[in-house]
Amino acid sequence: MKRTLIVYFSQAGSTRKVAQSVAAGLRGAGHEVDLHDLTTGPPPSPIGYDAFGVGTPVYLFRPPFNVSHYLDGLPDLSGLPFFVLLQSAGLEADAGNAVRGTLTRKGGREVGFLKGKGADYALPWMRRGILFSPEHPTPEGLQTAEAFGEAIAERIAGAPYEPPPPDPKPPAMWRFGRAASNEWLTRTVFSRGFRVLPDVCIACGLCVEVCPTSNITQDARGRPVWGRDCIICTYCDLRCPVEAIRSPVRWGAFVPVLNAVERDARSTLSHARVKLEGGEVKRASGDT
Repeated sequence: MKRTLIVYFSQAGSTRKVAQSVAAGLRGAGHEVDLHDLTTGPPPSPIGYDAFGVGTPVYLFRPPFNVSHYLDGLPDLSGLPFFVLLQSAGLEADAGNAVRGTLTRKGGREVGFLKGKGADYALPWMRRGILFSPEHPTPEGLQTAEAFGEAIAERIAGAPYEPPPPDPKPPAMWRFGRAASNEWLTRTVFSRGFRVLPDVCIACGLCVEVCPTSNITQDARGRPVWGRDCIICTYCDLRCPVEAIRSPVRWGAFVPVLNAVERDARSTLSHARVKLEGGEVKRASGDT
């Protein structure tokens, strides 16, 4: 029996659902599949498996830093068939090129690249009352993912595959936003910009719980303390039930980029009106 490893990172759940659907397709074709969520700890080595899949969302037009670190630390893949599952609201830019390129440089052999949509719960859009790509991934999208898994099994068995060309570069403002939030700046500037309102914080620890990189600890009074292993997901700010956290994405310096991206997104993506209240995203009446 062929064995496949799928390693993924999923925060809001979209990438997890897609990875599970791809796994269902592979299992239906007779594969044994191991699924591993990066937030649960180091995954097993892909060496020894017959195929290797990587699932990732898109953060600021790139793979999240924790996914990039994982890929950079992989051993030589020595021709191992690999596939990539990329989830975004639809503004993925050329994030897939980074994942595919790294796995190819590591010696892997691409056998599939699946791009899908997932609802975008990024804090800036929640604060603006916009949910891009609501209801995604759809049942149809998950069926496509399962069929993709079946196709991967056929390609591993020898069916032909022609990799799609690299995605084109995104608009200049998107590239500026990505450059202005690179990992060095995140570690040295933005990770130091998180603040807690001491008179509002209730020391519930939810921010610690939802941080995907275990970057947040609590001080003697139970208030959050941020380290330097931040991926700018801002889930601590988003999910705070008393809105006691202020993250750097609230800074005015981000406004021009957000305005440009929102303009592009509104013209191309489905979207709904939402409200962020007490750490919960609630749909407003009627879609925009």
